[in-house]
Amino acid sequence: MRLKILVVSFLLVVSILCFIVVYIMHSNLSFIDYPYLYTGIFSLIVALIIFFKKK
Repeated sequence: MRLKILVVSFLLVVSILCFIVVYIMHSNLSFIDYPYLYTGIFSLIVALIIFFKKK
């Protein structure tokens, strides 16, 4: 159970950091850095799947 919470927390932190980088790049340079966007979306989806998985 602790490992599940640790993995979900790590993935959420990674996704938040990726979305912050995307926001900073878009607001300052007017373009989106797609690898950070894809990594943020992927880690957020994986974190939600792990969190809502039974057992």
